[in-house]
Amino acid sequence: MQIVWRANFFDSTGFSQAARELVLALDSQGINVKIENIDLRLPRVDLDSLVHKQLEVLSNKPKEGNYIFISHSPPNLFSKNQDHISLGYTYMETSQMVSTYVSQCNDMDGIWVPSRHNLQYIQKSGVTVPVTLVRQGIKIKNKELHPAKGEFTFLSIFQWSPRKGYDLLLRAFFEEFTKEDHVRLILKTSKMGWGTNLQPLVLDEMEKIKSSFGIGNQTAPVHIITDLLSQSQMDELYGKSDAFVLPSRGEAVGLPYLEAGSFGLPVIATSWGGQTDFLNEENSYLVDYQLVPIPEKWYTGFYNKGQWWAEPALDDLKKKMRLVYNNYHEAQKKGELLKMNIAKQYNWEKAGMDVIRAVRGIRSDTHVGDSPS
Repeated sequence: MQIVWRANFFDSTGFSQAARELVLALDSQGINVKIENIDLRLPRVDLDSLVHKQLEVLSNKPKEGNYIFISHSPPNLFSKNQDHISLGYTYMETSQMVSTYVSQCNDMDGIWVPSRHNLQYIQKSGVTVPVTLVRQGIKIKNKELHPAKGEFTFLSIFQWSPRKGYDLLLRAFFEEFTKEDHVRLILKTSKMGWGTNLQPLVLDEMEKIKSSFGIGNQTAPVHIITDLLSQSQMDELYGKSDAFVLPSRGEAVGLPYLEAGSFGLPVIATSWGGQTDFLNEENSYLVDYQLVPIPEKWYTGFYNKGQWWAEPALDDLKKKMRLVYNNYHEAQKKGELLKMNIAKQYNWEKAGMDVIRAVRGIRSDTHVGDSPS
């Protein structure tokens, strides 16, 4: 049995990273997998030459007569092959999927999602075809952290979107820390269509937050990175930071949390979303929240009336950031616990085994390969 995997494989998005790693994991486990690339005309990521070559090999493989088709994308990009079992692998970040997406999911033979959180809410949204959990993973970084000397560094990595809670993060940081604290916040952010021109927008937003809440000019510094970085540059950024913080309003997986955890960084995160599959009170710092309707000013094709997401508690966010800063030895212990949990449960081999089990569940009479014990 062949698996044909349709996704965007060569850009820097979370969808693309997951698709690459999953098909490579399947290939390494002896599964017959072919890829079909969706070119979304996004900036291409700088891949290792061996990885790029292997993806090209999988792309050039012929389709066999008997295969299962995986469409790994937002539901509006799903493609169904009427002659073959067709599954959609998708994500959602809110309490409810938009109605058009629900109908596009129900047109498939089944849906895969990356977290228990997604599994719960996608079924509540009205998706009636079988829904299966297929986790995602991360490569553990087997090297020591080298935090910057002098200033304590909080790192946050996200796409510039209200969903990521950047407004709460900036306000919390400005209100809680001053230049006397010897602390800094690094924002690595991006926005489709903006590229490096995003920086003026971020600076303007920072000034608006300061003005709106009467925050003075004695705040601790914020450093902004909007360039597209290579994987080695991203690794260096994580490796030179002391803690990771992201008060997101909704996540399907929470890839930046996984990445930070793979380095053993202490993680501060909202206590609602896909990241709660692997973050808990023992291995991270979870911020209190309330579920609230998504404000109309943020409605897009992804968000509209009837959807809710988390509103992290500002005071608790400030408290958790201060706690990590003041009790870093304890925070490091939590970071190590998180790293061990991720290494054990959220590696790509385990994710590949989820795919194999899910396929066997659909076609239990079909042999798709031997999964590791």
